[in-house]
Amino acid sequence: LELYTKASALFQGDQVGTDAAEALKRLRADPGFKKELDAAQALKNVETSAEKFKPCKSTKKLDMAGCEDCRKKNATLLGSLVGQLKAIVQKFEGTNAAKGAAEVLKAWGM
Repeated sequence: LELYTKASALFQGDQVGTDAAEALKRLRADPGFKKELDAAQALKNVETSAEKFKPCKSTKKLDMAGCEDCRKKNATLLGSLVGQLKAIVQKFEGTNAAKGAAEVLKAWGM
């Protein structure tokens, strides 16, 4: 999406710019693409929220929830993230982000 946007602007008046603008229109009109994009943004929001985890042994923020010590330290935030991840899996079923959310939940034992 970003690439097509840049290409259509940079090559405006050229065939490359025209092709990029047309591809951009097709992507924006594609419900599957929109669903993937929305799902990816929702998962990115969860990852951003995970940055608030209090430190423990693990170095990866989303992996930290698998550590029992981290679960205790971050119980409220973890509960919120689990709810968000489950919502992504349900709302955006079949998307790459939903698969990623399901993998995180599985790693967390949920």
